[in-house]
Amino acid sequence: MKKITIAIPTFKRDDSLRQLLRDLNNQTFNDFTVIVANDDPSTKLLDHLDSNDYVYELQVIDNDKNIGLTLNYLKLLDC
Repeated sequence: MKKITIAIPTFKRDDSLRQLLRDLNNQTFNDFTVIVANDDPSTKLLDHLDSNDYVYELQVIDNDKNIGLTLNYLKLLDC
């Protein structure tokens, strides 16, 4: 199990998210997990992101409905 987890709540920020994930990929330390919670039910990030493109473990949670920033963040804390 990784000791560091980066939790990222997102809503309609695909381009910014991709840039952030690329930047994390370029870090010299890569022994961490990234969990992204997508609160935009019209976009499935799993269809657009390939976890094999990253040197770290990537998990994506696509919400079935918009639950808002606070609940989306709390959902990440439950992972």
